[in-house]
Amino acid sequence: MEFRLLGAVSVATESEELSLGPAKRRSMLAALLLRANTAVTIDQLIEASWEHEPPAHARTVVQSHVSHLRALLHGGAAGPGVELTTQGPAAYVLHLAGPLLDAHRFDELVRLAAHQRRPADSILMLREALALWRGPALSGTVDSEPLRAAAHTLTETRLLTVEDLAHRYGQLGEHTRAVTVLRAEAVAHPMRESLAGALMVALYRAGRRPDAIDWYHRTRRLLADELGATPGRVLQEAYGLILQPEEPDLTEHRAPTTPAPSAAPPRERPPGQGRRTTEPHLELAPPARETAAPGRRADEAVGLVNLAVAQAAGDDLAEARDSCARAVTLAQQADDRQTEILAYQHLARHCLTAGAHEEALRHAESGLALRLGDGSMTRRVLLFTARGEALAALGKCEEALMQLMGAAGLAEREGYDEGACGALSVLLRMTAEDEYQQRYEQALARLAAAR
Repeated sequence: MEFRLLGAVSVATESEELSLGPAKRRSMLAALLLRANTAVTIDQLIEASWEHEPPAHARTVVQSHVSHLRALLHGGAAGPGVELTTQGPAAYVLHLAGPLLDAHRFDELVRLAAHQRRPADSILMLREALALWRGPALSGTVDSEPLRAAAHTLTETRLLTVEDLAHRYGQLGEHTRAVTVLRAEAVAHPMRESLAGALMVALYRAGRRPDAIDWYHRTRRLLADELGATPGRVLQEAYGLILQPEEPDLTEHRAPTTPAPSAAPPRERPPGQGRRTTEPHLELAPPARETAAPGRRADEAVGLVNLAVAQAAGDDLAEARDSCARAVTLAQQADDRQTEILAYQHLARHCLTAGAHEEALRHAESGLALRLGDGSMTRRVLLFTARGEALAALGKCEEALMQLMGAAGLAEREGYDEGACGALSVLLRMTAEDEYQQRYEQALARLAAAR
């Protein structure tokens, strides 16, 4: 099952695309997906589904469309992890695991790409992210103000990603490929100065200075004719660079990257951790419930996770998996997502050890779909590693490599050397690249020094 916002709003299974019905129903689904796992009021659905003033019976229309959506999702096609429920007298929640929505997978890949040490690794992830787009965001919906604003935000993120991809190509000296990536977008968005400036620099670096100058004047004329404006700082700086007689150092002239989220509270420091950075915590999943104070059920859940560790050490994997599954349930009842993600982490690991790779993949993805208010990046590294191992065992090697490279890069940026060793050791089993061996040995050396 796949839910899609990056193009026409749609829901697809392995065999077919489900029939969603009229534009208003697609608009309501889009509004629910944009705020997956949080309450969306009937008034918000009305605002998203009518371009102009809604009729007096709008609430009845919304309830009817939501009823059709619920029947569609609960008809057996949606599968586990998807549920449309009522919250209170006038709100709905679409419960959805992160990997099922293309926009969430896009964000995950872009954020992982930002943590890679090698431009080539970032390029792989950015290209996979952009491949998820199938047309203009939120196509087929009503042209309402909320959905128009959401589509603009998604499109802006995509363009920033295109600019970042071109920059990564430039880091590798592949300026012609950067030109190819940028030109189509610059034509489609002719007054976006950051695109025009990046394209001018890429053309210049590819040995096409006249084309770069022509593109500047083309953009300048368009800005004057359409907006009555003159080129801004980005365009002027790019023009100044390409006019220099000697090839300048352009390392500082780069396309803007996707903005990092605001800084999160301090992260926990696991035993044996070496260096760490002050990078803000990057959440990779949609919002979920706020964490409540741990109660008796939460304490019981932690006890079950500890019991599972002891059971696994005694080779009783079936009991260990059962204990972790019960811990997940108790943590959910206690609204304690810290313990829930910990239980999913151990559950995925025990399933991998037992050879239950599809089950391990499902549990790792469930853990990654949780968002923690106080941050827990080290656990996310372990979940990404487990997901990569499971994908590799299931023969999905390309996706596995990206997950493991992302986990290794994230761990190294966070100074979590144990997590880096874990991800890199799996990478070394899949590919014998010298760089992975070197990074693995460096992480081991840092761990030994820290101890």
